[in-house]
Amino acid sequence: YVWYNQTGKLTGVPVEMNINFNRVFSVDIVNSVLDLVVWFRLVWVDPRLTWKPEEYGNLNETWFWIGDGGVGGETSEIWTPDVELWNLETGLKGSLEDAYARVSYDGTVWWGRPGHLRPTCKFSGLNLFPFDRLTCTMEFGSWGSSGKYLSMEKDKGVGFSIGNSLTAGESYEEYSFAEEDPITCVQHLYTYEAAPEDDWPVLLYNVTVARSWQPYARGYIATQVVLNLVGFSAFWLPPSCGERMSLSVTAMLAALASEIVVAANLPAASEITWFSKFSILSMTFAFVSLIECVIVLYFYHKRSEDMVPSWYAFTKDWYLVRQAQKRGEEVKKSSSEMVARTADFVMETTSNDVDALHNTTDAITTCAKESANRRSSADDSTDSWDEDGLRDHNAKPVSDSLLSNGSINDWSSPKVKFSEEQNSRSAGELGTKHGRKTGMLKMYEDQKGSSAIASFPTVPRDADDFHDGQEVENNMKWKYVAARIDDVARFWIPLAFVVSLSIVLAQAF
Repeated sequence: YVWYNQTGKLTGVPVEMNINFNRVFSVDIVNSVLDLVVWFRLVWVDPRLTWKPEEYGNLNETWFWIGDGGVGGETSEIWTPDVELWNLETGLKGSLEDAYARVSYDGTVWWGRPGHLRPTCKFSGLNLFPFDRLTCTMEFGSWGSSGKYLSMEKDKGVGFSIGNSLTAGESYEEYSFAEEDPITCVQHLYTYEAAPEDDWPVLLYNVTVARSWQPYARGYIATQVVLNLVGFSAFWLPPSCGERMSLSVTAMLAALASEIVVAANLPAASEITWFSKFSILSMTFAFVSLIECVIVLYFYHKRSEDMVPSWYAFTKDWYLVRQAQKRGEEVKKSSSEMVARTADFVMETTSNDVDALHNTTDAITTCAKESANRRSSADDSTDSWDEDGLRDHNAKPVSDSLLSNGSINDWSSPKVKFSEEQNSRSAGELGTKHGRKTGMLKMYEDQKGSSAIASFPTVPRDADDFHDGQEVENNMKWKYVAARIDDVARFWIPLAFVVSLSIVLAQAF
């Protein structure tokens, strides 16, 4: 049998489909699978199944068993169209129950089956999690027959219904059909280049479900906001209080725990959901609160004069030493070169002066011989004469007389004696100082075991144990800095959190 429309075009068997949606069974966002409890109904006309009621005792309708999913089943008693869920996670044969088909005398076949529909979905609206409305599109059509042989149409122009049963829906449900436009059904035609004359009609069901956002708001969002505010209260605690860091760490861990729990219910995708933005916001301010406490405690216990770290000072000193060593090597090298040049100059000068010195020596020798000759002749004319006019051969030179009377070799002069007395007195004073030092060392050795030294504290120093007054003065300066940081944080950090939270919440509603 072949069906034609009014224009004489081949249209195929009209198959009307109707789905009654009872409830949302589950939504697997991680695997993108939607599970719905439905009543699946198909209606078509088979001219081979017509009869006249008056010939069969006014029998207007009868039932035929359709088993094995209906399509080509060995236990099926009549033909059924091969309608299938195209974007399936589980096919209709496995998700719908076998049932009888009701056949009227005019050949109309009504086949209804209860079961589940499990499509794989490309969810839209997940970006507003947990205030989201998820939409999943299901695609139904013939898998083996084109529009020339089977045409998908909506039953009564609608193609769906919701509820129609006292047991439809559920209580305490996480997902339910949306209040506005929960389901829509449209007809769509596919064409392919391989068969341009054939079309493939399908029915697209857009199912929208709404999530119960209240549990997430109570259990995660509100709790995290309160913990953030509790973390901000650490700004009013004194730095000496140990619970200050505990509050900040608790807020940080709570934000992290919320992110871990909620992330298990979401797919690991690149898209950022609303809750991800909120979690990032909460963790950021929890981290800021923790860092603020660390900075305040650092300044509160700081005793050094400046902010220069020890590693920087060490690196700087090492660099300066290296530069000095390099300059010393350069100076040494330049000095060696200068000494070498000086030695060359001296050697050259010396060789020239030796010749001049020889000439000078010869001249001096000549002059000395001439002077000796003249002195010899002069001595003969200047010999000593006594009172009688005779030469005194016993006269001594002046130098001999001075040596004989002891005026030069007399080492017992007053000045020399004074120096010896002064040296003796200095030696005595030195001996006295040495004795005083020895006495002090002996006193220290005697006191080493006394109670005064034995009671000296040997426990490790704490943050308040200052070495000198300079450290106390430095610590007071840094405590003032810590107090000013707390003053700024008490106002601006909570205000920034409230403003940021308002912006994020406005994106959800």
